[in-house]
Amino acid sequence: MYTIPWAAIALFLLSRLSVYAQTDSTSSFSLNQAVQYALENQVSVKNANLDYQIARKKIQETKGTGLPQVSLSGDVSYFLEFPTSIIPANIFNPLAPADQYVAFQFGLPMSSKAGFDVSQLLFSGEFLVGLQAAKSYAELSRRNIERSRQEVILQVTKAYYLALINQERIGLLDANISRLEKLLKDTKALNEQGFVEKLDVDRLSVSLSNLKIEKQKMQSWVDISLHMLKFQMGYPVQAGIKLTDKLDESKVKMETASEISMEKRPEYQMLQVQKKLYELDLRRHRAAYLPTLVAFGNLAYQGFRADFGDIFFQPLTKRFYPQSLVGLQLNVPIFKGLSQHARVEQSRLSIQKSENEMSNLKNAIQLEVVNAQTSLQNSLKTLTEQKKNVELATEVSRVTRIKYEQGVGSNLEVVTAESELKNAQVAYLNNLYEALIARTDFEKASGNIDAQK
Repeated sequence: MYTIPWAAIALFLLSRLSVYAQTDSTSSFSLNQAVQYALENQVSVKNANLDYQIARKKIQETKGTGLPQVSLSGDVSYFLEFPTSIIPANIFNPLAPADQYVAFQFGLPMSSKAGFDVSQLLFSGEFLVGLQAAKSYAELSRRNIERSRQEVILQVTKAYYLALINQERIGLLDANISRLEKLLKDTKALNEQGFVEKLDVDRLSVSLSNLKIEKQKMQSWVDISLHMLKFQMGYPVQAGIKLTDKLDESKVKMETASEISMEKRPEYQMLQVQKKLYELDLRRHRAAYLPTLVAFGNLAYQGFRADFGDIFFQPLTKRFYPQSLVGLQLNVPIFKGLSQHARVEQSRLSIQKSENEMSNLKNAIQLEVVNAQTSLQNSLKTLTEQKKNVELATEVSRVTRIKYEQGVGSNLEVVTAESELKNAQVAYLNNLYEALIARTDFEKASGNIDAQK
């Protein structure tokens, strides 16, 4: 009889409930918290850190080639046909002519050998330069971490501001809908009393319906922007998220003449390290002209037997014969067919190329800073003017509504004023978002974006 595994089913249901609970949970993030979360969870930063760890292991690998190398080897051989040796015949027969030779084979068919080999690199110019290059490679990987961090900060900041702006647009639409609903309610009451026409009611109803449709569309944009923010953070897309920061003009009103440090730009730092690597590569190729010196030693035991069993069953003192040696090996390169010279020249040209790239990057960064600074200044000016427009449109809407309620204004004027107020508010939010992005771009261009988080 088959028994239903209730315990297993219960565990499965509990695990699913746990998953749903995690999915439905909502976490709150300020901008700084979102950035810190991304720096710990974004895949690009994680991989950059792993690359740095790999580079550190490369240093250990390079150092290992300069440490003693010890190996154990052994072999067993069986001669199917003995090697033939040629010796003068008069060794065996003194009467044989001096130019006569005889061929003969000798030895036992089984041969075995086991031993240790030890070597130690004493001097190698390529090794010394290679060790420095490995350290510079690790430095390049560390700079890449900074580049990845700044890119993540930039993308998360922009995504966070976009989500905030879209949420603010929803709030703006809600406020406009509330005003129109109240105005529509009052207009319907006036229409029932015969003070206004049915056309006025219909006109307000259409405006209200358009606002509600616009809110539905904006809600979709809010969802999309939140999903994009979660993706940039490395946060589960299906999990809930709440933004705690509020939009504030103080976030963009800053001193634009902040210090511009070329050295803080990770791209420039990486090019500096890359140039250093090319210089070390040039030194490595030049070091190949220098001699190398290696100390070595060998300790082995070799045995010869008539059959395989004798290797293991004869006394140890009769099984193997010891042999040992120590020595020095000096290798002095003389001529390599000009290939080494070609490698040296390639490294020299690579250095020139990196210098050109650094010069070009300097100009590009300066241009980026100037453009970002100009964009930020223009955004701040536009934001100030747009704020005045919102204040003016708010006053126009207020006065128009009062005139309409007192019977000296038209319903069309009220609808127009409300529409202009909404457009002014939307334009203000758009300008505020542009100013926030311009500020972020300026901080990135000047190399100060990481210092702000």
